[in-house]
Amino acid sequence: MYYYAHLDENNIVDMIVALPTPISVDRYISIPTNDQTLVGKRYNSETGEFEEVIMYYYAVLGDKDIVTEVISSETEITDPNKISIPSNNTALVGKWYNRETGEFLDPPIHILADHTTQQINIANQEKWLQTELNEMNQTLASHTTQQANLVNQDNLFQTELNEMNQTLAAHTTQQANLATQDNLLQAGLNESNNKIKDLEQSTFGGYKCSFSIRDNQEVTSAWANSGKNFSFSFNTGLPGYFPKMIRIVDKEDTLVADFYIVKNADGSVKYAYLNKTFLGISKDSESTTPAMLMRHYEDMDDMDAIVVGRHSDGSAYNEGGAAFFQSIFENNSYVNIGNFNYTENTFTFDVDVSSNLVGYNTKMKLTGYVF
Repeated sequence: MYYYAHLDENNIVDMIVALPTPISVDRYISIPTNDQTLVGKRYNSETGEFEEVIMYYYAVLGDKDIVTEVISSETEITDPNKISIPSNNTALVGKWYNRETGEFLDPPIHILADHTTQQINIANQEKWLQTELNEMNQTLASHTTQQANLVNQDNLFQTELNEMNQTLAAHTTQQANLATQDNLLQAGLNESNNKIKDLEQSTFGGYKCSFSIRDNQEVTSAWANSGKNFSFSFNTGLPGYFPKMIRIVDKEDTLVADFYIVKNADGSVKYAYLNKTFLGISKDSESTTPAMLMRHYEDMDDMDAIVVGRHSDGSAYNEGGAAFFQSIFENNSYVNIGNFNYTENTFTFDVDVSSNLVGYNTKMKLTGYVF
């Protein structure tokens, strides 16, 4: 077996590959053993040595000191809106940075109130105006019931009834005013929801959470016989929430596929399909030139939903599978990724490979966005 350290565009090792035959390809550096400790080190072409790389990580703050992204740098950065953190923790995106305590927290209502779905924060209270309206409506409903009971009582209580009617009239006027304001708020909320829906269809804004799909391991003969199952967990923070869609993108944030499970009212699955978009070559095409391709409404449980490989004549094909597996040099070879599924907190799939790819490696640097 021949081992190579694969270099990214910055000459940093991003994976170790094992091949049955020697190769001479740019960014593949021959090494004597399967030394996984080289991952993350920089290759010095002048000395032939692999050197340690010290990275600094920062949470970038946007409006209201809410984290918009996590970046890395080989040099220290001094910027009040770039907060040093110990690791590449992308879970901080969307958190609020408390400059007084140095903590990353879920944004409190008084921070969000000025720029979320146009709900209004009551002054000097951690309370939505809509909550206050609902409570006042409940109070008004209670008074209405009390009035109906008093109408049936003795005339001795008429004075008390009149006083309560006056109070009720005041609440009715207040309700009418609040109803008008409630309608205005609802109209604003509907407009915001429509904008959010448009945004979700074109960007990642609006996703409930994200998770990493990372794997770099050597293929064994067992994979060729019965396949390999992969499972990755996520947490939306919403108990009982079943995702409407899961979007998978590669390390360049290029779309790989969208996965949908639609359920019936009784909880059974009605549809389970994927839409994939990829720059590649169709398995059934005679073309050798990569092009942007789309496949819609394909069954998630197909074993070859996403594929990559080479035909017997050596011509390559790629229908999104290159995002999961290292470069393939063997003729008459294939990698099938399929049997996709997801639950409230897991995303799973199977990988099946041809026997002549034993010794190759997976190469998964993907991110999932849960909607």
